[in-house]
Formats: sequence, C-alpha cells, structure tokens
Amino acid sequence: MINIKQEEFGSLVVYPNPAVDNLSFGFQLPEAGKVQVCLYNTKGQRVADVYSGNYESGKFVKQIDVTTYAAGVYLLSLSFVSDKEGNHHSFSQKFQVLN
Repeated sequence: MINIKQEEFGSLVVYPNPAVDNLSFGFQLPEAGKVQVCLYNTKGQRVADVYSGNYESGKFVKQIDVTTYAAGVYLLSLSFVSDKEGNHHSFSQKFQVLN
C-alpha cells in the first residue's frame, strides 16, 4: 500500500518494488500544475509516456501495467511545472520488474 504524507512534496512513491504485473505510484502536489510521468530503462532510453496532464493540488495514486516490459530495472520520472509560479520540479524512483 502506498502511504504519501502531506509534507512529502517531492516524493515519488512506488509499490510494490519489485513489481510483477502492476506497479502503483503516488505523488503529492502542493498546488495545481502540469504533470508528466515517463518510464526509462537503464540505458536512459524513454520506454513509455505514462501520464501527462493538468492536476489540482493533493495526493494522487496511479497504476502501470508492467506485464509487457522485460524483466529488469527501470526509472519512473515525474516532472511537475507549477501553474502559479512556473517552477519546475523533477523526481524519480527506481523499481524492478520481475517476469
């Protein structure tokens, strides 16, 4: 289960790690803004654009089906641009896929 604490802006939480079929990830936004979540392999190649869109402030939990990915280590990267001030923040988390 994912636990995102209110004060943990900047945290990108993934569960379970390692993942077999689905990976859940969660993040906390202090204000509205544009979010883009991408998946990279260990070579730094973008494997997938997972989510992209505008979000309000708050906690969010999403899922990725990882059954089509080869076993290995991946990097989930979240980019956030604030609507209010235009500040850009990036966060990432490594996880492993087991097949």
